[in-house]
Amino acid sequence: MKWLNSAAAFVATMGYVGYVPVSPGTAGSAVALLLLWFLPEIPPALFGISCVLLLAVGVWTGGLTAFNHNAHDPSHVVIDEWLGMWLSVALLPKTFLLYGIAFLLFRFFDVLKPFPLNRLEDLPGGWGIMLDDVAAGIVTWVIVAALHSFWVF
Repeated sequence: MKWLNSAAAFVATMGYVGYVPVSPGTAGSAVALLLLWFLPEIPPALFGISCVLLLAVGVWTGGLTAFNHNAHDPSHVVIDEWLGMWLSVALLPKTFLLYGIAFLLFRFFDVLKPFPLNRLEDLPGGWGIMLDDVAAGIVTWVIVAALHSFWVF
């Protein structure tokens, strides 16, 4: 069973990115955004399926890793930042400006967790780990998409 815990930790920390000594959430968000930047265009349906799968995997691996570390939401679990960051830029054009603004806004909402986003982290296990970042990603996407559609940038 030790191999299962190790595999879950590997996934939940995005290949141990979550163990960087300073700002692991920011590092996880940056790696997730860079990965998406360099991937070829993903059809919307496949992107949606990928996000649902990432949520399921994140709930399981994040919850197991948190349980193994006797913590509610350990900072080294960054799979939630991965999904939140991807949701922040879903279906938006790949431009440095859009991705940069989405990155900054997502980190703002993820770190500050304004109401009602902060209520989601109280959910049990991996659900609390993942859903507050999902909400931060959705809020970020709404703002960035609205600004982009109104030609602000």
